[in-house]
Amino acid sequence: KNLTVTFDEAEFRYYRLYITASDNGRIALNRIDFAHTFSLNGASQYAPGNKMFSYKGDWRTEVTLSSFGHVYAGRKNASAEFEFEGTRVAVLSSKRFGSAFEVYIDGKRVNSISLKEDDKDTAVTFISPELNEGKHKVRIKCTGNASIDSILVW
Repeated sequence: KNLTVTFDEAEFRYYRLYITASDNGRIALNRIDFAHTFSLNGASQYAPGNKMFSYKGDWRTEVTLSSFGHVYAGRKNASAEFEFEGTRVAVLSSKRFGSAFEVYIDGKRVNSISLKEDDKDTAVTFISPELNEGKHKVRIKCTGNASIDSILVW
């Protein structure tokens, strides 16, 4: 039996096909997963493997549906540091690998502005309050299992 499916046009950064069988040029498709292109107006997005990041402790790369096809997953007491120039920073995390972390900006612990619940696999888990324009040093410290899908800076 042949089945043709048409989808509305959309942009996706990654997709994953689950094929259960193939025969004479035909495939049996079980499932398709999509990772959308995530963006926030005016932000620059950086992959966790960007050379701007410095990691200490127990971090590992995990392949998953995410902004760049993988996340960095850390365990308790692992940390990541980077510097940026701008007025705000955000962390995207994978629900699958956790978001138990604290953020320090310029040596002070900073709480996220209020975030709404997000049921997507990848979600914003931290957005700093607005900072003074200029260079800032950020340290992300894992308080349990945590992940970095990407970092957004304004």
